Amino acid sequence: MARAGYGTQASLNDDELLKLRNQDSKPVLLKIETWLKDHRDKVLPKLALGNAIRYALDHWPAMGRYLENARSAIDNNIVERDIKRVVMGCKAWLFSDTPNGMHANAVLYGFVQTCIANEIDPYRYLVTVIKRFPAARTSDDVLALLPWALKVELAAGFERLKMAA
Repeated sequence: MARAGYGTQASLNDDELLKLRNQDSKPVLLKIETWLKDHRDKVLPKLALGNAIRYALDHWPAMGRYLENARSAIDNNIVERDIKRVVMGCKAWLFSDTPNGMHANAVLYGFVQTCIANEIDPYRYLVTVIKRFPAARTSDDVLALLPWALKVELAAGFERLKMAA
């Protein structure tokens, strides 16, 4: 599984990545957790640092998922980058000032992000679906138009898109 944005880790399979994380990251995370627990009662809870320590410890179990699941990232940089496209375009989307326009926008961006997650060129996907949708007669026909169902057919376009970026 390719992991965009992870440098040399992108070429590792899930087991190799988890082994690397447990070797390199787990000791660091254990030190951070120990420090947080040691300082929990030493810093006033209403101070910014006390609030940050409490917040980190309250959410610490979720941090463990990074060591257990190769698909989990240690930060949300990928999500932040992806949502930035939506935020930057808000002023340009005049039709988004109505609930129906906002819903249409959410559906469209849902498909675009699903294409990207499945390494499919969103433009090629949307063109393909617009051409084929009128012929869809059953729910199976519609399911066959979802991004992951067209991944093999449309993946080549994504490679060209990545090289251009």
